[in-house]
Amino acid sequence: MNKRIVKIMQILAKKNMTLDMLAEKYGVTTRTIRNDINIINELLYKYELNTLELKNGGIIVVATDFAKILKCIDKDFYVYRLSKTERVLMAIALIVDIREYITLATVAEILCVSRATIINDLIDIKKVAISYGITINSYRHKGLIADGTEFDKRWFLVKVNSSYSFMNSFISSDVIKKMIAEILYEIEHTHKKFLMERAQSSIYQYLCVMLKRNLRGYYIEEKVEAVQEYIVLAEDIIRGILQYNEVEYKIGEVYYLSVLLSKCRYMENQTFNVDSVKIQIIARKFISKISEVLDINLNNDYNFFNNLSAHLEYMLMSELIPYADNTAIAEVIEENVAVLEAVKECLDVFENYSDRILLNTEIDYITIHVCTAIEQNNNKMEKLEKEINLNEVLVIISTIIERYSVSKAEIVMPEIEKELTQYFGKTSPRLQELLSADHIRVDIVCRDWKDAIWKSAEILLNKKYIDEKYIYAMINNIEKNGPYIVIAPGFALPHESIDKGTFKVGMSLIRLAEGVNFGAEELDPVKFVCCLSAIDSITHLKAFFNLINLLTLKEFRDDLSIAGSATEIFDIIKRYENNIKY
Repeated sequence: MNKRIVKIMQILAKKNMTLDMLAEKYGVTTRTIRNDINIINELLYKYELNTLELKNGGIIVVATDFAKILKCIDKDFYVYRLSKTERVLMAIALIVDIREYITLATVAEILCVSRATIINDLIDIKKVAISYGITINSYRHKGLIADGTEFDKRWFLVKVNSSYSFMNSFISSDVIKKMIAEILYEIEHTHKKFLMERAQSSIYQYLCVMLKRNLRGYYIEEKVEAVQEYIVLAEDIIRGILQYNEVEYKIGEVYYLSVLLSKCRYMENQTFNVDSVKIQIIARKFISKISEVLDINLNNDYNFFNNLSAHLEYMLMSELIPYADNTAIAEVIEENVAVLEAVKECLDVFENYSDRILLNTEIDYITIHVCTAIEQNNNKMEKLEKEINLNEVLVIISTIIERYSVSKAEIVMPEIEKELTQYFGKTSPRLQELLSADHIRVDIVCRDWKDAIWKSAEILLNKKYIDEKYIYAMINNIEKNGPYIVIAPGFALPHESIDKGTFKVGMSLIRLAEGVNFGAEELDPVKFVCCLSAIDSITHLKAFFNLINLLTLKEFRDDLSIAGSATEIFDIIKRYENNIKY
């Protein structure tokens, strides 16, 4: 636990705060503050105290017993009082981390306990270390030293780091963690080989430990037989890390990483860049088109948009889903052939952004989403109140982005909405909250579409919502994927995936003095450019949904065009958004 977290605890014991207030106070991102809150909650849980809660607007709700946690903190040191288990693990980590000997007094000083405490812990320290394949030897007048293979030492650090948050700062700094995450992301996309979430987390943790050890002068010296299929992938990851850090290139590191990568699970048929906003734009375009084909207005159905976006994200960005044969689904499809045919008419919306044809089962499940929206619109739920047997697949209609191990799932809309509420939360800000007047500029002169993106993004850049890398990534995204970000006549919504340099959810809008072409055919020229900074696939969703819907209104677009100032544009957005009926 660092100094900042201790200070945050002391502040929260005295007054109410929000994530933004704390982020501004300490000069960090709201994501960092969220991580700090998670660490504080782990400590509260450990001492059987009520945990902190986050409400709308990032308000931190503190329970009445919160101040009791301060008694567990040593005010002279920026660590909390470790339990014996934590102290033993931390002691082993310190011994493993030192190349030469480390004395009992040094261990005690670092852990802020007495030398006698470490002496009393020594038997347990040696016993626990042995369980990880590490031997702790004591030498008179020298101290303690860890003997064991480099493999065992690293995996001890990986396992402990993944299980105990207090080890995070010991393993590596936030800068190194971010650098490794970005390298791993870049190499995955270069090789078109995408690790499943759990495997990615393990490899990420290992690479953090590996770099820490390399910087200390520790390398894999033991003989390792490489897995040839993964050696190029492993070498690119290692070389990616080397270019930012002064460590030696060792073939043993590459060979061992190839072994680890060979044991991982990978996504298949990855056809999209990891970009939730792109998926949401596709979902919105599909809803608009299916509404026209069916002559039923589903554009204002936020639940439909939410559910379909989640399902598409899993369907198009993950391995093929092994849908189970199901008579209940087949019956719904048979009774809604017209809807199925309408869906097929709209498939080009998906296939324009994917290099594969959708499977019949995938089309069926998209059709189920449309049927659900229609039934909900008509207040008729009978067709969907059926039992569906699934094993290790999605709970289909709810499409929470997660796999469930279930033998039976009743698809009932009230339950679906309940689960969605729990998953997505109720903290999504509205458009007027993300696009305040100080995030809007009018009559900006731009040379071309790239200049327009830069000038829109500069508002967020100057407010430290994003970094410059994010702006370059947005431009590269359009160059690679085309002008799909032009979402309405004269209106572009540039964005990129969340790990390309975003720190805080936000939007910024410029109105150009003269429109520029993005190559979007009938939607050109673009007069408005709204930069979106997303931190996940959820938080911006309500604002995004409202913006898309408002842009379907010609009168809204006309009012934006004739507004005389940023304040007037904000007032227009607020007025129209407040009149939206869901």
